[in-house]
Amino acid sequence: MWTPLARGDRGQRTLDRAERLLDRHGSTLVVAGRYVPGLRSATALASGITRFPLRRFVVLDTVGAVTWASLAAGIGYLGGSAFEDSTLLSFALSFGVALSLAAAIELARWLVSRGDRTHGRSWR
Repeated sequence: MWTPLARGDRGQRTLDRAERLLDRHGSTLVVAGRYVPGLRSATALASGITRFPLRRFVVLDTVGAVTWASLAAGIGYLGGSAFEDSTLLSFALSFGVALSLAAAIELARWLVSRGDRTHGRSWR
């Protein structure tokens, strides 16, 4: 299959890898794509380019969209109820959770890259 994204060997290898990932983990990737910023667009683009079955994509994307929207609405409702009278506390808690998640992700990245350096591998 030719597409402008597949120019050269590197582009073709990338498309081949995307096709293998969608064949192997397509359901998970499409549903999870709704939860991860950037993955939604990448998954949709890769699904179209690799000719992932449209009916399957639509069903899985709908499942992902409905579960994501339900989760977001539930969190908003519970958060609004719990912090109805304390806006500053809600901001402080959400900011603290965001910082904690960012710190955990960076720590994990650092640990993985440290392990790669000790074994002679690199991220790229």
